[in-house]
Amino acid sequence: MSKFETPHAKTVGKQEMTMAMQLIDSMTVKWDPDKYTDEYREALEEMIEEKIEHGGKDLPKTKARARKPSNVIDLVSILKKSIAETGGKSSAKKRPAKKKAPARQRKKAA
Repeated sequence: MSKFETPHAKTVGKQEMTMAMQLIDSMTVKWDPDKYTDEYREALEEMIEEKIEHGGKDLPKTKARARKPSNVIDLVSILKKSIAETGGKSSAKKRPAKKKAPARQRKKAA
């Protein structure tokens, strides 16, 4: 078993450190908690309220949220369809091999 070695410490150049600090400063904004909501907590509180209204009995089942359609393409099925349509033959035409340039003749040493 090989021994794990931690990386050796390297110093960061002044230019790299300046760029890193500029990047951090440009992406830093003041925290505004009003911009964000806890959707999970809201849904949980709503479910608890409904249970209280029904006296703790099982709630009627609600329909699951419909999933948003995505633009994901199933490449495997498309490739299989393409292979089936072409009969498994490659659509790329084979090119003849390139001809080699004739060898230069060497001059004989005097």
